[in-house]
Amino acid sequence: MKITVRLIVSLLVTATLVASVSSYYQVLNERDSLVHELNIRANVLGESMQETVKEYIQSNSQVKLKRMVERFGNRVRLIGIAVYDSLGVNLASSPALHSVFPSTPATVW
Repeated sequence: MKITVRLIVSLLVTATLVASVSSYYQVLNERDSLVHELNIRANVLGESMQETVKEYIQSNSQVKLKRMVERFGNRVRLIGIAVYDSLGVNLASSPALHSVFPSTPATVW
């Protein structure tokens, strides 16, 4: 009887451990997949807006640039959009980003 109880308990512990480790690695894999997909979507959005932003900057139209950033920055899936020049100076950004990034993020540099 004691051997049966020990065997059952050890099998339950082993099964629980295997399931926990498997779930942990599955969560890590899913997280990496979601981060990769988010990066792809951000790149596509940035590339699609690049020509319009470039035109607004070259024509020195800050009002149109800010209006475009506010319009696209208020989407449901976005926190906001910010436009920086090559020196890292913020040209325009969504109002919601001011609380998230009080200063220029290191990614810009």
